[in-house]
Amino acid sequence: MRNTMLKMAVGAVSLSLGLVALPQIAQASKTVTTVPTALRGTWYQRESGWTYKYVFNKKSVKMTSTFKGKSMGTIKTKLTKNLKYTTQPKTVLLQKQGHGWYGMSLNNANGITEMKRATYKIKGKKYQSLYLQSMSGASMTPKKMKVGVAFHKNFNHVYTRSVSTKGMLK
Repeated sequence: MRNTMLKMAVGAVSLSLGLVALPQIAQASKTVTTVPTALRGTWYQRESGWTYKYVFNKKSVKMTSTFKGKSMGTIKTKLTKNLKYTTQPKTVLLQKQGHGWYGMSLNNANGITEMKRATYKIKGKKYQSLYLQSMSGASMTPKKMKVGVAFHKNFNHVYTRSVSTKGMLK
């Protein structure tokens, strides 16, 4: 308990001083060297005016964001085994976690995007989907969490789902 409180205090001081630390995931996770086939392809996610497009290839990830139809930029990254901080996003670390979750970390960010392949039913039809949730290194993970849902098709609607966080950040 005391060590946990000390780590949280050190983390708070580091954040307030503006120090940047790469996210640390528990030892049980395994860094993957190729994007799993279940995650590959083009995925679209909507979120209150924003549209995110993720393109997962065997060895790279491309992310494009659009706000109300206007492009806000594209990030092209390559998969790496060792994440080193730089000011420009060039590499991404992908780690396999428990219960189907994967954690994705950019080399210039202090956070992790959790993702999991799933199915989502809309008007009785099942679609392949990808649950996505951005988290900071200091987040406490509840048992259930509302996450964004991405699809291979660009729907004109925001979809979310409350899911179990079992396996996240493991």
